[in-house]
Amino acid sequence: RQKYQLHVHYLLEHEFQPLVCNHKQSLVHLLYGRKGLQLSRIFAYDNYDIYVNGDYTPPLPTAKPTQLSMKDRKSGIKTLDVAFGNNQFVTVGCAEDYCREGDQGGVMVSANGTQWRMITVPFIGHAIVFHQDRFIVASALGFYYSKDGLTWVKGNTYEENNHDSVAHIQELEYLGGQFVAVGRHGLVMTSDNGDDWTVRHLDDNNQPTFDHLSFINGRYVTVGLGNGAHSKALVSDDGINWSIQATQQVSEDASEGINLNNVYAIGELFYGYSSMGFHSSPDGVIWSAPTKLSLIDEDDELITNLSNIGYAGGAYIHYVNDLFVTYSNYEFNGRGYFTTSVDGIHWQRRDSNFGDAWKGNHSAEFSFFNQFHVTFGNDTFVIVSDESGDSVQSNNGGLSWQRKQTRGGK
Repeated sequence: RQKYQLHVHYLLEHEFQPLVCNHKQSLVHLLYGRKGLQLSRIFAYDNYDIYVNGDYTPPLPTAKPTQLSMKDRKSGIKTLDVAFGNNQFVTVGCAEDYCREGDQGGVMVSANGTQWRMITVPFIGHAIVFHQDRFIVASALGFYYSKDGLTWVKGNTYEENNHDSVAHIQELEYLGGQFVAVGRHGLVMTSDNGDDWTVRHLDDNNQPTFDHLSFINGRYVTVGLGNGAHSKALVSDDGINWSIQATQQVSEDASEGINLNNVYAIGELFYGYSSMGFHSSPDGVIWSAPTKLSLIDEDDELITNLSNIGYAGGAYIHYVNDLFVTYSNYEFNGRGYFTTSVDGIHWQRRDSNFGDAWKGNHSAEFSFFNQFHVTFGNDTFVIVSDESGDSVQSNNGGLSWQRKQTRGGK
């Protein structure tokens, strides 16, 4: 059989009639208009069978999305998010010094987290997620889709209306059987299929930014950052109706507001960090008293009773593949390092093949301006930066980390 040739047997007056469609013909065109046609079986060149029950009226042909133009580049990408899927690490961000709308967008793709292919694209991706065999990216210009990170098509565009647009998405996840996006000004958008999105929470300039999203036991919880976000969480029990609620810490004496820097769903509970320590919660609103942290430093000495770990009181702590990972600069001679924990409480500095890591220090061997991102795939943890254009990876469960330079000359 020829490739793309389909052999169709359709039921007509109780007898099966053959119909052949080759690569130059459209099966939809051949079948369209045969009202009452009942397909019994379709045989493709790879012997894959598709069964259709009942009467069938083929749909009209639809236009194929136009692939976006892209161009290889030599210098690195300022990464705003990273995901793994289809055996590929894919980062999104911008190819300029500042990720401002109108600047050139950038994507990096790698099979191993070491060798990266860097390309420019006509969009700046703010967040990326992989689900159902494709990557989905949120950009100010709309949603973009790709199976391999190299070929992209544009989806629906959502017009700017009272800050009601994908331009404000900070985090994009697939949780609880649906896609959920959260971001600046209290924006929440959801989608069942990743193509058609609905705004679930009204945008308002007076509402805070939410960008740490978790889901467990039917409840979505996201905590906020920046102005107006102190001691608040955005909560939903169905993904449709969302409300901002005050987060409270319960102590022996009384309840008081608690400002969480991040939130994670592990087992049957939510967990989060504040400037006081590590907390747990059954609902994301009422939180336990803090548990102090400990750290094994670069001299293998145990430091206990710490209120926080990592930069900005835990704002940069990531939980990926059952491992907590963060950048820390706690009394390491002014230098920063990556530390890990399996329970979020007991931390240890990890070996690396680079001298230092530093927030905002361009001379450091690995630096980040506002954020770094972590993902896991092919038995490898990969960390990417919004500043250096380099990556750091670990293929032994986070015990040691190696810097992989992705930058090059323009």
